[in-house]
Amino acid sequence: MRKSFILLLAFFLCVTGYAQKLTISGVVIDKDLNEPLTGVNVLVKGTTTGTITDFDGKYTLEADANSILVFSYLSMKTIEEPVNGRTKIDVTMVSDAEALDEVVVTAMGIKRESKTLTYSAQTVGGKDLNEIKNVNMINSLQGKSAGLQITPNSTGAGGSSKILFRGNKSISGSNQPLIVVDGVPMMMSVSDSQVKMAYGGERDGGDAMSTINPDDIAQITLLKGASAAALYGAVAANGAIMITTKSAQAGKVAINVSSNTTVESAMSLPKFQNNYGMSDEGTFSWGSKLGATSPNYARKFYQPGYTTNNSISLSGGTENISSYFSYANVSSNGIMPENDYLSHNLMAKVGFNLWKKVHVDVSARYNKQHIENQPSAGYLNNPITGAYLFPRGEDWDYYKSNYEVYDGVRNVNVHNWTNTKQEQFSNPYWMLNRQTPITDRNRYEFGGSVKYDIMEGLSVTGRLRYERGDEKWILNEYASSTAGRNLLGTMKDTRTFSEQTYADALASYNKTWDETYSLSVTAGGSIELIGWGDKEFKVNNGVITPGAYYPNIFSPKNYYTMQTTETLKEKRLNSVFATAQFGYKEGLFLDVSARNDWSSSLAFTDGVSFFYPSVGVSALLDKFLDFGKNVDLFKLRASYSI
Repeated sequence: MRKSFILLLAFFLCVTGYAQKLTISGVVIDKDLNEPLTGVNVLVKGTTTGTITDFDGKYTLEADANSILVFSYLSMKTIEEPVNGRTKIDVTMVSDAEALDEVVVTAMGIKRESKTLTYSAQTVGGKDLNEIKNVNMINSLQGKSAGLQITPNSTGAGGSSKILFRGNKSISGSNQPLIVVDGVPMMMSVSDSQVKMAYGGERDGGDAMSTINPDDIAQITLLKGASAAALYGAVAANGAIMITTKSAQAGKVAINVSSNTTVESAMSLPKFQNNYGMSDEGTFSWGSKLGATSPNYARKFYQPGYTTNNSISLSGGTENISSYFSYANVSSNGIMPENDYLSHNLMAKVGFNLWKKVHVDVSARYNKQHIENQPSAGYLNNPITGAYLFPRGEDWDYYKSNYEVYDGVRNVNVHNWTNTKQEQFSNPYWMLNRQTPITDRNRYEFGGSVKYDIMEGLSVTGRLRYERGDEKWILNEYASSTAGRNLLGTMKDTRTFSEQTYADALASYNKTWDETYSLSVTAGGSIELIGWGDKEFKVNNGVITPGAYYPNIFSPKNYYTMQTTETLKEKRLNSVFATAQFGYKEGLFLDVSARNDWSSSLAFTDGVSFFYPSVGVSALLDKFLDFGKNVDLFKLRASYSI
């Protein structure tokens, strides 16, 4: 009977996907060249788990026995390979002729055939971002492009992500690529996007990527390196991520509804000693040996988390007018108790022909986020510290249910913990309920463009977009916080904003002569105005010495003195730029681009400016030489930029 039960349980685990993970390895070969392929994306279908092949075409990753591996590579047909319990899977990839004629969106929103480019660019479709939706859509790109590294912060929903193209290029400066939406650079953050690592911990101000609805994205083009993004100047020295949002198709009405829920849990926890109790002196040193092994208190602290994404869009139009509207919301409960996230996203795009040769596009987007108990870095303001350092052998459930007790002398509930004299950590449940950080963010975008087709091949375009982000961050700490030294309670209220106005004008000309020579030229100028600042209210005293009239009344009028700081900064960037591509018999291409910036960071009157030239050449040798029917593309390219 017992043997039958074990066999039945093993079968159930296998068919339901709970089998033990396998370590899978293999080699990816180019069928035409019979050589290993470097940089092939290997992804576990339906997840964000993936890797890339090395210089020898080899890869290694972990996956379930019943999962499916997806192998993708630029200009190669994508292959899906079921694991079926195998630990070694070799794959042979063949070229995809259709991919060679792919049109990609490059700098300034200029469209080019991918095979003619003189630099590295890769396109990711919107559907690739929605297989497993992420609160921050940029995290869905992990494992989908060679040289792209995305590191989410541990601050959960609403937190920022670190994006790297081909490694770090600066020690002290930013290594983030430029984010461009519909041809216009995006204002990246409403406050400090990365966590400030401090002894007491700081907040993660999030980034603009987390405000974009993945269902609104039609295509993403990754421009790698300075040559690819030279038209944007120094701000794109680390490359650029070109995002194209969806628009309606003429003669078609579509309604799309999607809902996605993911469940998560703590993957791994530190190893704790569970044999010795707390020292009699109340220090970090171990006490006497326990009679029984203590449970893992950190595991008891975490809870299953979930994230639900809901989205609906409506689009439709004719040859003269089209419109696209969408609404999305995200609800998330983190693996840390009392960590809640809620966001709403609205988007509207309308395009119409004002006259026969004039086309107008207008768009608007709004995002609202509310976050409570977002996990923080640092030491003092982090509930995880108490969960990890809880003395072995003590009663965790008691302190969980009684994180505060009544103090008759002070006539107020106070912090209850094993040893409040230790200032290094506190009861996690006191912090979650009586030192709750609350963040509210609002982001607005309004933009439009006008294109005038002067004659065949010649057009002018003007674009304008305004963005603003506002954040309100509140941290009220009840009396007896900070190991009891907080006598009557303290408060901190921080308001942060950032805004950007961007405008540019472009003139484009395209001409082909006798199917032999081709010319594509775009020239223009742009103005970018950026402003940011913050205003902070916080108690100047209240710890060690009383600073308030009454305990736990979080109003400026309740405190003897309040410290107020306010900052405001502005920056302007004027630019002119031009790019040209010369083609010969659709097989030889020469790209030349240049940009000059005048920044208010330096005095305009001093005549100081920055010049960014770039030149590149690409040759499609298969257009001039016969390599046989098995060769679809033979390309050489080189580029140089400053």
